[in-house]
Amino acid sequence: MEPEWDKRYGRKVEIGKVPGGKAGVTALAETFGRDGQKLPTALWAPDTPPRLRTLPQVEILRKVWVHHYYWDTRGKLRWRDGHALPPASLRFDSPYDTDAHYCVKRDTAWSGYRTHFTETCTEDLSELVVHVATTIAPVQDGELTDQIHDGLAEAGFAPAEHVVDAAYITPERIERARRVHGITLLGPLVPDHSRQAKAGHGFDKASFTIDWSSHQAVCPRGQTSRTWKPLRISDHD
Repeated sequence: MEPEWDKRYGRKVEIGKVPGGKAGVTALAETFGRDGQKLPTALWAPDTPPRLRTLPQVEILRKVWVHHYYWDTRGKLRWRDGHALPPASLRFDSPYDTDAHYCVKRDTAWSGYRTHFTETCTEDLSELVVHVATTIAPVQDGELTDQIHDGLAEAGFAPAEHVVDAAYITPERIERARRVHGITLLGPLVPDHSRQAKAGHGFDKASFTIDWSSHQAVCPRGQTSRTWKPLRISDHD
């Protein structure tokens, strides 16, 4: 314990009350970083018992500092601002629950998990939850559709029809649900955001007929596409 630590950490820090604006917040955060770095420095000293470095609490502290700090080219510890942080799926928000991750969905922001419930909706019968899937918060809803269907089938609860919202449904998942489990996946597909669809003029995506066997798209005037190739989408958080 350093002499000034009692005053520095003896009360809750209110970011909004730190003098000096953004520069003051950065300076205070880097002070915290230098204070916290003293423990790992001592733990990795040559005369420190190696077993201390393998304690779970020490590993959590090490990861927190990797998430929030870096060494610049002059060897000075710097605080990462929001744009330099690792992806939310890789960093945790609390040392007390390292599986809790930050996420934003529309107007809702939270740190924790994301849970998906499947329940029955048969008329004149009670509604029962038949499947629950929980992931870290940044995992998008649509990534769970196939897993949910596999879990329902394994438990013997695969439905004839599965009604979902737009986040869970794509043409590919509709095809897979029918082919693998005989499930009719129902829900609103993401609307066409093309310029033609928005303007209500010209040929939007729905205007074309797809000939899957010939790998061609046919426009309303009878013209056929010249090429057919898979769409490559880069991974992103």
